[in-house]
Amino acid sequence: MGTRRRNPPLIVSAALISTAVQAQDPAFDLGEIVVSGDKPRVVEEVGTVDEVTAEDIHRSGARDLNEALKLLPGLYVRTGGDGTPRIDIRGLRTRQIILLLDGVPINSAIDGQFDPSAIDVENIERIKITRGTSSLLYGSGGTAGVINIITKAGGERFQGHALTEFGGNGDGVKHGQISAGTGGEDWHSFMSASGFHQDSFHLSDDYNPVPVTGPPTPNNFQPQGQRINSDRDNLNLYANSIWQGLPGTEIGISGSYKKGSFGIPPDVRDFTGTDADPFATRSRFERVNDFEGFSLNLTGQHKFQAPLTIRPTIYFNRLDELDNNYDNANFNTRSAAGAFGDNTRSDILGGSLVASYDFAAAGLSSVALNCRNEQWHDDGFQIVGQTTTGTTGKGKKKTTTSTTTNITQPTLVDESDDICSVSYEHELRLYERLGLVGGVGYNWQTRTAGNNDDVSYLVGTYYDVFEHTRLHFNHSRQIRFPTLTDLFEPGRANPGLKPEVTKEYEAGVTQTFAVIPASAGITFFRTDANNFIEADSNGVAQNIDRDRFQGIELAGEIAPLRNLQIRAGYTFMDSRNLSAGVTDHDLQNRPRHRVTTEVNYLLPFGVELYASYYHVDGSVDLSKATPTVSRNIGDYDLFDLKVEKSFGDISIFGRALNLFDENYMDSGGFPSPGRTIFFGGELHFGS
Repeated sequence: MGTRRRNPPLIVSAALISTAVQAQDPAFDLGEIVVSGDKPRVVEEVGTVDEVTAEDIHRSGARDLNEALKLLPGLYVRTGGDGTPRIDIRGLRTRQIILLLDGVPINSAIDGQFDPSAIDVENIERIKITRGTSSLLYGSGGTAGVINIITKAGGERFQGHALTEFGGNGDGVKHGQISAGTGGEDWHSFMSASGFHQDSFHLSDDYNPVPVTGPPTPNNFQPQGQRINSDRDNLNLYANSIWQGLPGTEIGISGSYKKGSFGIPPDVRDFTGTDADPFATRSRFERVNDFEGFSLNLTGQHKFQAPLTIRPTIYFNRLDELDNNYDNANFNTRSAAGAFGDNTRSDILGGSLVASYDFAAAGLSSVALNCRNEQWHDDGFQIVGQTTTGTTGKGKKKTTTSTTTNITQPTLVDESDDICSVSYEHELRLYERLGLVGGVGYNWQTRTAGNNDDVSYLVGTYYDVFEHTRLHFNHSRQIRFPTLTDLFEPGRANPGLKPEVTKEYEAGVTQTFAVIPASAGITFFRTDANNFIEADSNGVAQNIDRDRFQGIELAGEIAPLRNLQIRAGYTFMDSRNLSAGVTDHDLQNRPRHRVTTEVNYLLPFGVELYASYYHVDGSVDLSKATPTVSRNIGDYDLFDLKVEKSFGDISIFGRALNLFDENYMDSGGFPSPGRTIFFGGELHFGS
């Protein structure tokens, strides 16, 4: 899914195919830090930028962010031990991606992560995904890339949309969404609300439970059928408004609210006993019993009579989370050692100021100042053991009683840091065939335990060898500061941590064709990552990893007929752990091969067919014992299908995920959903 490098012929073809989306909705463009305008910025043309549009999302039937992005080359979506989908880009993890909503970073202030399954896609107009080298104007942290969500905006007349969907395989899935937008001559507003409920997800019929050997252990509890502790509830509210009342000035405000809960399915492998699996992790009976968050964003843009544009932004994010770890598969007691309860709050207050001056033939210069304050409050407890006391009665009938008391250790954290950056970028176009960009940034982190600072830079170029043939190259040095978890979490904290550093190298060629609307591209990439933060054998965060990721990405799309569109991609990636003293240089959960294909076809009588194929191979798991060894998780093939029929402003659809009920894992020990079928309908309304 996605429109690679905004190939104009294919965008036109895609619009012709769409039946339910009649016209492109207005967008909240004030949420873009790197503003493209009529043509992409040079900093985007020298790199790899994909765009997933509202039409793409509608055709595939994607319901959250991870479903919308899973078919892009270079991306790998997996669900592991925390029960939350994670998005990896070229081997780097979710915490190394900057996720922006209307230009506001919404990564957790605590550990840098985000939950893509809690982001409803119905209010998204487009998503820009930058892999590898990204603009320095985004600030530090995006060593893997940037995912920038641009939401819909209201038009000059009232329009609305409603969707409902039911399904699953005994999973009790219910999803509903409604949105509306309107506006006038100088203002536009948009709002949406959505809800999602899932009792559980169903495993493949080919799933075999772990055999019980010896006494029952906590790991031998997952039967066939419904995955335990896989329920989820999400509520999402969103609204934005844009005012254009003064010449050259736009002011926008947006806000979002989310609330819900979800279970974290445990590892199904044997952890204890004579037949213990050396790759297994200790089962966690963990639930996020409640999460609640909101964000507010005030942004603007002013274009002066001189070719100068400024874009100020101020934002605030808050996320509260109640996380409980139980000591049994019934999720009803917290008495044994390891059980805990955490009540956490993360706050981010920040702002940015971007100024761009157009020197015409001499190029475009941009300066950006980004600064945010991150806060982490944690008030909880952990069970570290038990103590037993006994008493004996007197007389002929002696009785003995005993009392078991939990030994509880409080978890109290109240920490913060400031992360800021100032950057300069200049881009230049020569003869309409050659583009150049260069930039440098200074980044710093201030905290109670000490300070960090480092420099980032980028250089890049593209050259149109022929009218339809483009070469591009880029190189960058990017940094990511340690998170509040790394610096302050009890048992893990290390105030002496240094920033993670990545050096990116990328070169590629893109070819478009004039005879038919088609394009193809090949990209070579390499990432050298140093000072990566991982826990050592004692659980303390250290700058101990030195990794290398290199590979090839192929992407192509063609519209051989007016009502047919085909896209395909292939990613080969070699991942190596080059850290000192390691015995196995493999890195886990980094597939060596990924193949994706999607087909969209408009049949007679207004029936639209969408199908996708997804193949993954060469992903390994690492043992928990020393010395570390690796084993293959297993390759898998997934087919998804959606059929939709439109009746004017009303459409009905059915879709199937994992159509052939493949039994697979994208992370060792955590089986994925089997075949899941949904049915639903949509309504477009307005004046």
